[in-house]
Amino acid sequence: MEYQQRLNGKVRALHASGKNYTQIVIAIAVTYGYSLPIAHRIVDAALCRPENDGLLRHRAAEEGADFPDIAVGADNALDLGDTRATVVFEQLAPRIVLVDGFMSPEECELMCEIAEPRMRTARVMSKTTLSGNLLTSVRDANTAFVHEESHPLVGTIERRIATMTGWAGARGETLQVQRYRQDGKYVPHYDFFSNKSVSETHALSVAGQRLATLIVYLRSPRSGGATYMANLGIKIAPRRGAALFFSYPDASERSGTLHGGDPVREGEKWILTKWFRQRHRALTTSDAHPVAEEA
Repeated sequence: MEYQQRLNGKVRALHASGKNYTQIVIAIAVTYGYSLPIAHRIVDAALCRPENDGLLRHRAAEEGADFPDIAVGADNALDLGDTRATVVFEQLAPRIVLVDGFMSPEECELMCEIAEPRMRTARVMSKTTLSGNLLTSVRDANTAFVHEESHPLVGTIERRIATMTGWAGARGETLQVQRYRQDGKYVPHYDFFSNKSVSETHALSVAGQRLATLIVYLRSPRSGGATYMANLGIKIAPRRGAALFFSYPDASERSGTLHGGDPVREGEKWILTKWFRQRHRALTTSDAHPVAEEA
C-alpha cells in the first residue's frame, strides 16, 4: 500500500521532538485525514523502515525473519491439519490476525474444565521478586497453567498452534487459561519484557524475548470483556473459539501493541493464552505478567 512519501520526514521530525508513538499517530490522522489504523501503520513504517519509499510492508514476511506468523491465503481459509479455520480480520503493521473457528465449542468447554481446578489469582511482574505481585487494580483475574501431560487436548491445541504459526510449541511458554469474573479486567499493557524488573530480567534469561501473543476465547461473557488494542482504537469482542494473534518484532512502544481487557460487565470471560519466545523454554514456574506501570 502506498502513502505520501513526505510523511516519512514528518513522522521522524515529530518523533525527534519528543512526541510519543500515540501522539504521532493522532497527529498524522488529524492533519492528513488518514484513519487511525492506517495512520498507525504509516508511523510504524516510517520509524522502523525509513527506506520504505512510501510503501507499507509486512516486516516478518518480507525479510524472511525467523518469527511466528500466520500465512493467510486468498480464500482466508486455514488448514490446521485436524480442523479448518477462517481468517476474518488481518492487519500488517502491527501484525494482527483474527481467526474464527480455531477451537470447537466442545474443545473450549473441556479446556475450561481442565484448567479450573488449577486456578489461582493472577500476578503482575515485580521489580524485586521473581514470583510477582498481586495487583488486582491492574490485573483482576485467575490463571492456570495447562501442561501437555495434563490432558490429550492440550497437546492437540499446542500442535494446532504450531501448525498455524510455524512456531514450535516448545519455543513458547506453557499454555495458560485466564478467567475474568464480573468486573475482572486487565489495564492496557505490553506483553514483551522491558528488562526493568527482577521478574522480567529473569524471564529474558530463560528463553529470550516474547515475540507474539495468541489469545483464544473459550467462554464469552454476556457483556463486556473486549480485547482493546489501545494504539489502534480497535476492540475485539470475545467470541468463543476465535483466536487473536498479534506480534511485536520491535519490543518497544513503537510496536503499537498496547492492549488490555475491558471489564466484564455480566458473566465470565475465559481465554487461553500462548506467548511465543525466541528460544526453547525451560519449565514455566511463574504466571507473573508485564504491566504498563510496574508494580
